[in-house]
Amino acid sequence: MKILYLSSSRYPTEKAYGVTIGNTIKALREKDVETEIVVWGDSTEDEFGNTITSLTKHPFSIPRYFYNSKNHKVNKLAFLINQVIFGFYFVSSRLNRQKNTVIWTREPLALIPHSLFNKDAIYIIELHHPASIVSRKVIQHLSKRKKVKVIVLNERSLKHHSKMFGSKSVCVIPMGVPRVFFQPLIGEKSMKFTIGYIGKGKSSGNDNRLYEVIYAAKKLQSEGIYQFRFIGLEKEYKAKLVSLMNDLNMHSDNIIFVDHVDHASIPQELLTFDVGLLPYGNSIYNSERFPIKLLEYSAAGLPIIATDTPVHRELMSDQFTQFYSKDNPDDLADAIVKLREKSNETNMMSESARQFASQFTYDKRAEKFLSLLKSVAE
Repeated sequence: MKILYLSSSRYPTEKAYGVTIGNTIKALREKDVETEIVVWGDSTEDEFGNTITSLTKHPFSIPRYFYNSKNHKVNKLAFLINQVIFGFYFVSSRLNRQKNTVIWTREPLALIPHSLFNKDAIYIIELHHPASIVSRKVIQHLSKRKKVKVIVLNERSLKHHSKMFGSKSVCVIPMGVPRVFFQPLIGEKSMKFTIGYIGKGKSSGNDNRLYEVIYAAKKLQSEGIYQFRFIGLEKEYKAKLVSLMNDLNMHSDNIIFVDHVDHASIPQELLTFDVGLLPYGNSIYNSERFPIKLLEYSAAGLPIIATDTPVHRELMSDQFTQFYSKDNPDDLADAIVKLREKSNETNMMSESARQFASQFTYDKRAEKFLSLLKSVAE
């Protein structure tokens, strides 16, 4: 059985979903599973050594300015239409004529053209966030006469999507973390207690609330022993935080901004942290996430400071996490102080964090994926 992963846009990418998909496919290949990633553009290899096959270098596609439109509805419609066009290109390609294939994607609409000509196809649809209205309708339609399985990232998402697609059609396969994050590395640490954050200020249009971190940094600034390090923020978001710092008359010596770094460099960057930060608010979008940075922080042995939300409580243990009240910068500042004062417990927290992350290697993600395929075949 061969696995084809379809992506009509944004692959390869260093965004969390791209890292997850690429590493999972690599782990499947290491288990002697034949795989192929199908995209538009160039036939090549991704950073994980996975084969990327192009349907066509010059497809008929939606003009680029529609994708970049500031109008969210126009932007979203362009991506949906793009998926359908991609689906028809796939149907007309040689790949569609291969037997014993499983089609895996995060873009359900791309499967519609294929479903018109392939009655017995097996589809694996991976959802990292709540299904949109269109995705929900498409999956429900495909499920009526196809073998369809939906992958989600956490138990809360499982409950949500099981109500829409049936409990037998949905399973949890969380994010993973490469083994390199567990390996001890050597690097210089600051004399200051460093609270680190890796990622964007916004995720799929949802604000990750980093302005609250700036308010907390303001409260701790006079002590001179704390440092905040942001890695990979968008230029626009960074500018907003700098503007807020200026409004608060803050010194810049305890706030450090580092531009985007390659994902392969993240383990080395984590050496500069004393703790990792997860400041996400309580929203539908956040409730169905499994932040890849959670696994990266914990695999590196970092204690975590996280907002006290239901999904964070479900994902993390207080054995390696200091929770704080969301929407409360003062409580965040207090949580940072408390964690620093627990220095005698740091080794135990680090070990608990690593034990937690060890459950989520890509070998184990691939095993769960293969178990899912076996259940479909039966």
